[in-house]
Amino acid sequence: MELRDNAIEEGPSRGRRLIRSGWNIVRWAVFILLFAAAAFFGWRLWYYYDKLRRGEIVNLPQFQGQFTAADQAPTLTSVYADRKVVEVPARPTLGADADKAKLTIVEFGDFGCPFSKDASDAIRSVMARHGDKVRFIYRHYPVVSLHPDAELAAEAAECAFEQGKFWPYHDKLYANQGAQKTADLLRYGQEVGLNATQFERCLAEGRYRVTVDDDVVASKIAAVRGTPTFFFNGEEVAGAIPEQTLETIVTRLTQ
Repeated sequence: MELRDNAIEEGPSRGRRLIRSGWNIVRWAVFILLFAAAAFFGWRLWYYYDKLRRGEIVNLPQFQGQFTAADQAPTLTSVYADRKVVEVPARPTLGADADKAKLTIVEFGDFGCPFSKDASDAIRSVMARHGDKVRFIYRHYPVVSLHPDAELAAEAAECAFEQGKFWPYHDKLYANQGAQKTADLLRYGQEVGLNATQFERCLAEGRYRVTVDDDVVASKIAAVRGTPTFFFNGEEVAGAIPEQTLETIVTRLTQ
């Protein structure tokens, strides 16, 4: 009878021990989850702090800029682009070398877009004052549904780049947006001093069609919605930027 009573008493005790053990497991699991969440949160804080420190996130002012909308939606939607995607070597540049520039600006432009023309005027003016601290990279995004001659104009600009005359040709195209047929493009080549035979052959062969296509692919990856679109150390600003606003942004980011 005594053994039976001991067994009866031991049963509830064992149950209580099991319950306590279960709660201990739950508490440890909750602790581990909270610790992991805190560690992840801390890592994200450091991640964004490091990007701010290196100038990859600059918190630029956004405004209702005018731009030509692309005919296709971008594949990604991110305000911050991978700088390795938008800042590529062997593209037309102005200003400081990569290792000396405090700020890198990338534009995706369209030679048929009037807002890209407005942006080009502002860029040229600001770069004349800040070219020792700023690197500017021009990339192509011809919106052919609205500007059917823009793709060939972009290829022609690359042919001019081959001869070291991209920027004079760039300016000539923006100054003559209403005339960008093949004959016009060849005439502009002569006017900026290109070797006519070499230039005509380059354009006829479509030598830089792949280069222009690569720029368009990069623009899609970077979620560009239209032209002009700028990236300041990887942060997007869409639309033609008024010169005074551009001056303010550049001054702030190069101090």
